[in-house]
This record gives sequence, C-alpha cells and structure tokens, in this order.
Amino acid sequence: MFLAGIVFDITEKKKMLESLESSNRMLEKLSKTDGLTGLVNHRALFEQLDVERIESQELGTPLSIALLDLDDFKSINDIYGHLAGDSVLVSIARILVENTRDCDTVGRYGGDEFLVILKNADIALACTLFEKILALVRQVPVGENNHVSMSVGICEYQGENLTEYIVHGDRNLYKAKILGKNQIACFA
Repeated sequence: MFLAGIVFDITEKKKMLESLESSNRMLEKLSKTDGLTGLVNHRALFEQLDVERIESQELGTPLSIALLDLDDFKSINDIYGHLAGDSVLVSIARILVENTRDCDTVGRYGGDEFLVILKNADIALACTLFEKILALVRQVPVGENNHVSMSVGICEYQGENLTEYIVHGDRNLYKAKILGKNQIACFA
C-alpha cells in the first residue's frame, strides 16, 4: 500500500491573519477615540447615546446627559498658546473620567465641548454629580493667577428622538451661558 499527501505549513499565514486582526481592532479603537484626550469621540458618543436612549425607553430607567463647554476657551489659546489649551482639555477630561461612574460615558463632543451620558441617572442625580465636577474644574489653573470656568447644561431623557434630546441639552447649556457662565443649568 502506498500513501501520498501534501503538507502545507500555514504558520506564516496564521501569524499574518492574527496581525491583521490585531491591527483592525486597533484601527476600530482609534476611529472611536479622540486623539488628544483619549475619550470617545463625537461619532462614538452619538452611537452610545442612541443605544442608551433606546435602552432607557425599553426599560423605563432614567437617562441624563450633560453638555459642557469651557467658558472663553479661545482666550486661553490666544493668551497662553494652544499647548496650554490642550493641557486644559486633557485636565478636564481626566476630571470627568475620575469623577463620573463606571456606567457613564464621557466623550469629547468637539473643540472645547464635552458630553457625558449618565446612565440610570435622573436630573437631580446628574446635577448633584456635576456640582462636584464643576468645583474641581474651577481649580484647574491657566497661567499664573487664572482658573478654568465651565458652563454645563443637563437634561433628562423624556422620550424625544436623538436630535431633539441633544437640542434640549444644548438649550440648557446656552441658558447656563446666559445666566453668567461658570454654572450648571438643569431645566426640564
């Protein structure tokens, strides 16, 4: 009896496939991450907010968002330079991550704006949480004798679509600005 066969060494092919899969995972993470702060980016925030909004509606659990905008951020860049501005943004990102809950999502909304998705949080809890965060932000130094200030608009999900929900939060942020900046606006 005679046997014949062909043997293929797939070691190299398997290594290449594993490397490709690793690169794809890294690219996916990079596509959802803000390069400066390491937070989730605008696109990933909207994807997560839509998931949380639908879950809140299905389970009947509260959901709040906080839109944050650094007051007069352009003047920080103009007076102290863009590296100082970047440093402020990184400091704010750190404060947000360290002072929100594990179930919350913190992201960079754009420029000097951040958005925090507060899962299972009604407006009262969200406002309480951000009073503490705002106090910490006020301690972030800029230059020798100045500190950062930030306005915050908070709203609780009321069944509206994603765009209406963001607009509601943005209106509250605008109210905080109109009321004198460096404060929180929590209106239903």
